[in-house]
Amino acid sequence: YYMVGVICIVAINYFDLEQLEKLSLYIFIGGIMLLILLKIAPAQIGGHDFAPIKNGAKSWFVLPGIGTFQPSEFMKIGLIMMLASVIGKSTPRG
Repeated sequence: YYMVGVICIVAINYFDLEQLEKLSLYIFIGGIMLLILLKIAPAQIGGHDFAPIKNGAKSWFVLPGIGTFQPSEFMKIGLIMMLASVIGKSTPRG
């Protein structure tokens, strides 16, 4: 997990701040689409768990052979980037 974190940090350093600002809307919309997909996804596909309901909540995707991921974690990053973009555009520069 440390290596994945280091790779992510190195990858982010290759982007310019203006590029990240342009990407923020797409990351935010992608996060919303993942949350909508999670809401409408069936619990099982072909006998395998896809979006199981645990403790009364459906919050994880299960991808066979890869593992699980939680779309709300990606949405947190998208929300932070989108809010930073909106605040940056509304703040007077000079």
